[in-house]
Amino acid sequence: MSARVFHWQLVAWVAAGSALGAGLRLLVASQMTSSSAATAMVNILGSALIVFSARFLEHRHRPHFKVFLMAGFCGGFTTLSSFSWETMLLAEALHPWTAGDALLLAARVAASTVAWLAGGIAGWRIAGLMLRTPQSPRTRRR
Repeated sequence: MSARVFHWQLVAWVAAGSALGAGLRLLVASQMTSSSAATAMVNILGSALIVFSARFLEHRHRPHFKVFLMAGFCGGFTTLSSFSWETMLLAEALHPWTAGDALLLAARVAASTVAWLAGGIAGWRIAGLMLRTPQSPRTRRR
């Protein structure tokens, strides 16, 4: 019975994190003039945050906080579905396509993917800097 209770506790943590992440995403979008720019911003920031969290919390045993932040908050904050929808709206606006239009759509998807990965790399590096301490074997020079 305790495993089931633990499972539902994690679900509750994910739901709470999702509500906060989605609320913040809405706040960000309301402050920007372009929904595409808002989607790009939250996806880049979310990529940085989830990779930072994964690395920083890797050896810290706080399962409730990990699921709250990573699956919940980051899942609610980022929005691949909005990106997909906005890309499809752009595709529809360009219809019938020319070769240049297809290239524009491909460039949008490629540039977004590169930006998300760059956010993830930034999160990884920031977490790495925060994890280094003078006592850490990684920071000692030999």
